[in-house]
Amino acid sequence: MKNLLTVLLITVSISVFSQDYWTVTELAPMPEPVSNNAVAGAMLSGDYHVFSFMGIDSTKLWSGIHSRGFRYNTSTDFWDTIPPVPDNLTRIAGAASTVKNKIYIIGGYHVYSNGSEVSSKNIFIYNPDSNSYSQGSDLIKSTDDHVQCVWRDSLIYIITGWSTTGNIPNVQIYDPANDTVFSGTSTPNNDDYKAFGASGVIIGDTIYYAGGVNDSWIFTIQPRLRIGVIDPNQPDSITWSFSADTTVNIYRSAATPFNDLVGGVAVNPIWIGGAGSSYNYDGLEYGTGMGINPNDNVTLFEKSTGSFSIDTAIGLDIMDLRGIARFEGANRYIIAGGMGPGQIVSNKTYQIGYIVPLGISKTVDKRPNLAIFPNPTTLSVELKSSDPSLNSDWSIYDSSGKMIDTGSLISGTATVNTSRYSAGIYLVRMKTKMGILSQKFIVTR
Repeated sequence: MKNLLTVLLITVSISVFSQDYWTVTELAPMPEPVSNNAVAGAMLSGDYHVFSFMGIDSTKLWSGIHSRGFRYNTSTDFWDTIPPVPDNLTRIAGAASTVKNKIYIIGGYHVYSNGSEVSSKNIFIYNPDSNSYSQGSDLIKSTDDHVQCVWRDSLIYIITGWSTTGNIPNVQIYDPANDTVFSGTSTPNNDDYKAFGASGVIIGDTIYYAGGVNDSWIFTIQPRLRIGVIDPNQPDSITWSFSADTTVNIYRSAATPFNDLVGGVAVNPIWIGGAGSSYNYDGLEYGTGMGINPNDNVTLFEKSTGSFSIDTAIGLDIMDLRGIARFEGANRYIIAGGMGPGQIVSNKTYQIGYIVPLGISKTVDKRPNLAIFPNPTTLSVELKSSDPSLNSDWSIYDSSGKMIDTGSLISGTATVNTSRYSAGIYLVRMKTKMGILSQKFIVTR
């Protein structure tokens, strides 16, 4: 057991125009490596605990998908094992949410030995006080890789996701008090909204979910922020809208509220880690079979301005996340497991914190966004910055990390001839006065 005062400080990332920063601290490791696990937090005997349910082990094979459960005490920095989720089938891509200090483990999918997959309708309820499970009512529609978030510590929203054969627009609402599931206003039935591998939160009466993948044959990430306004007098009534933004080109990241630094009130959503391309449970990209590596950043949406900012290189390369534990009233979070660089399944536990030195006010990093269109492409792509006055050099790298092309962005735009590129995934990197911009694109033949 480690003393929390002596845990290893991994790194600090400081915004270019801000004195506030993120810290990443490594805590005691999990009992075993696990990824795609459902994670949530709850109180037990006066201490905040983090719980992990189900997932896939370090083999990254169908046979490594399991139902095991683990529990971490934040006060003693100690993990132990709890009973497994009592499902008749193992699952990944489920999610866990806490309502009134009970944890609700919902959905996910099972992989059979022949490679076929089936989504789940099951809801299991874990009671931290008794260390035991009960089974709730089934979902209306089986789902996995969905967005799952809590409204007013009372209702759990299960939004879009995948259901055995494709993406669904369904919004299902689980009422723990009455153990009932009912339908909310579905998202529009198109790829701007339907997604699997997206993530989101509810802040106040508004749903924010971002990223995820449509069900086209190449499973293209949808760089969208979707906003759903809940009618507090009729919580199954939701008004949907979306905005396109390449900043939220993210897959299987951890979404969580970010607090107002003065009042300690959750104001804005953030997304931690994830990946810039979609992949199967083994970490290999759909379509190409190439290994995918995680993002090392935190993406924040500031509601007051309607803009995104990104803190890069915070020191936490992690993806394949299906939840995060958050300390109430503080910008302090815990990630357990996931998949790191090289598609290595992790047993790491990280505490992430946001620090503002005394006497220094927070400012938001207003670095521009970089859009690439069309993506995927064949003959050419247009690079376009959200800052039309930006003049900057860009470089393009292939999947091996070799630089294959360079050029300049003039007045915020550039056109790149990709006709000579081989089919595959490429990365554009561009250095600006406000940090490094990077974006992936795909060339098809």
